[in-house]
Amino acid sequence: MIQLARQVDHPEKPSRPLWTAKTVWQPGHSQRRWPVVVLDEFLHWHMNHPDGRKEEYIVSLHEQLSGLSRFVQSIQLELTHGTGVARIAAPDGDCGDWSESALRQLYWVSGILMGRPVDSYGKLYEVKDHGSDHRHKRIPVSQTSASTSLHTDSSSVNVQPDLVGLLCLQPAREGGESRISSALTAHEVLQHTCPQLLELLYCDFIRDMVTPGAHPTIRSRFRNRFPIFCDDPDRGLNFRYMRYWIETGQQQVGRPLTPVQVKALDALEQALEAPGAVATFSMQSGEMLWLDNWTVAHDRTAYVDDLLRPRRLLRLWLNLPSGFEWK
Repeated sequence: MIQLARQVDHPEKPSRPLWTAKTVWQPGHSQRRWPVVVLDEFLHWHMNHPDGRKEEYIVSLHEQLSGLSRFVQSIQLELTHGTGVARIAAPDGDCGDWSESALRQLYWVSGILMGRPVDSYGKLYEVKDHGSDHRHKRIPVSQTSASTSLHTDSSSVNVQPDLVGLLCLQPAREGGESRISSALTAHEVLQHTCPQLLELLYCDFIRDMVTPGAHPTIRSRFRNRFPIFCDDPDRGLNFRYMRYWIETGQQQVGRPLTPVQVKALDALEQALEAPGAVATFSMQSGEMLWLDNWTVAHDRTAYVDDLLRPRRLLRLWLNLPSGFEWK
């Protein structure tokens, strides 16, 4: 049994808290509400800048929206030095008119104040069911209604977003619950229970490639290999995982996972899915979720849509600014 008050300490690297479903939600840290003064400031700005994604607006956002900037920087700190999770309740309707346009712009501007958008799927990517099956067609699981299983975003060796954001515009009729688990906590469990299997997770695994526009070959898949866990000299532990694309990637190049590799992945899954490890919740319209894509595994349960009001989320991938201070 691990002690949740401990920190994952690396010499000369920032410490991060371990958490479980019971300890992750901390009001004012991982669980937030928008300050009224921040929303008032934003709505006033929004009325004067209906197209707030123009470059000339973006360059001076910190000065134009100083209150929002301070609030977002505190979220960034929680994502990079705290739990790695920030769940922000939908704006209070009493604070003004929250149309979809205003919500989208609040989400976009909040992201811009934290980092640089990664546009592999487009800067604002709509997560919705396209009616296909990723098991029969090489498409991202985000374009289906299936469960994604616990994972981090991007199976490409050259693309790893630092942060992942989700804005809920319309929840599903049934299912579609969000699930999150701490990779740091899972790593600590594996270190105590099966260090030999953990060592295997520091070796390269081939991943299949599903990024739009990718045309994978045997050679390109061989190049698309990297470990599940690695140690970054500045930031500490880095976790990159989606089991399905590892299994298919290894299979596609004629190197299916060995029994001991399967055993290591099973141990990781058991640690991530251990009783009490996964926080499960339903996002409501207007709610945002921000995650550290280096230390937090996320998932959603399978869902069923209302044909007239299908589930819609907006995803934003961000990289932190160059020179970001980790210490």
